[in-house]
Amino acid sequence: MYVIVALVLLDILLVERFPEFNRATLQRFIKDGRVKVDGAVAKKANEKYDRAAKIDVKVIITAQHQVFGRMSGKVIPGKRI
Repeated sequence: MYVIVALVLLDILLVERFPEFNRATLQRFIKDGRVKVDGAVAKKANEKYDRAAKIDVKVIITAQHQVFGRMSGKVIPGKRI
């Protein structure tokens, strides 16, 4: 018996899980070292992962985000999503 696991590009997976951010922003988070997959810092947006992977994204809320109401209108300083 075989189990087929579909792997997905990290940036696409992030867009699916965090729709309040665009793909370019999520790619920048990866480059800045703010994304962890299964506990390890992700290095490239084009790496492939299982959809069941545990993903941590460190989001830093700035005054600009508060003024323009980013993140679906929620301002949560220092929250890790």
